[in-house]
Amino acid sequence: MEREASAHEHLTEFLYIFRGTFFEDLVEFIHRLRKAFLALVVASIIVSLFPYELEFSYFSYTPLVSVALRKAQEALLPDGVKVIAGGWMDVLTVYLIVSLALGFIASSPVIAYEIYAFLEPALYPGEKRFTKAFIVSFTALFALGIVYAYYLIVPLSFKVVVWLAEKSGAEPLFTLRDFVYFVFLGGVASGLFFNLPLILVSLVKLGLLDSESLRRRWREVLVGVLIFTAIITPDPTPISMLLLSIPFIALYGLAVVVSKRIERS
Repeated sequence: MEREASAHEHLTEFLYIFRGTFFEDLVEFIHRLRKAFLALVVASIIVSLFPYELEFSYFSYTPLVSVALRKAQEALLPDGVKVIAGGWMDVLTVYLIVSLALGFIASSPVIAYEIYAFLEPALYPGEKRFTKAFIVSFTALFALGIVYAYYLIVPLSFKVVVWLAEKSGAEPLFTLRDFVYFVFLGGVASGLFFNLPLILVSLVKLGLLDSESLRRRWREVLVGVLIFTAIITPDPTPISMLLLSIPFIALYGLAVVVSKRIERS
């Protein structure tokens, strides 16, 4: 009886501590999430309402979002291609998406800090250094992938799509929503694609992979990447496929080298 009572007391104490810790962590998580969400909303509102061109004499007001859309069309679309508004709701949806995207970029330092501040108490010193390095590397590679897509992959893809339309006798027209979705998805896909080697290095750091397996399977990875990029790129020629595959292969080789260094240390 005494042994059963003691076990019951220990279980009760454990549940009490667990419940207190769980709710404390939950409250802290909600607090951090609210601050990150507030930063995103404020940044998106400022970006959507910030006047890029303002002339009081003619009451001319041009928000920053409109200028960003105009500049993207001039930089990415071939000459002679027109962008039309598919409907009023399409225009409002596009402005909302672009405002949120620009607001996320502007508020990303705050969001990254809130995520790290929530995880920091549970991390050891070595894990803190790894987490900081991962956040910085992920952000840098994601930004590099977006820039790479903006200046190489997306313009080439638009040229191919326009070429196919002209060869089929159709007039090259894009709705504003399709244009933004094409650019947004191309940039995000390229940014995530650039981060795949970083994910592999993280798996090596966690002990779920080893550098020898990465080195030994590089041929399978190369074939898989070529097949995957051939599917997701609209260019029937191998140009855009190679433009997306070559940076990944280079980063994969770098990931093997970094993984070896991690295993040694």
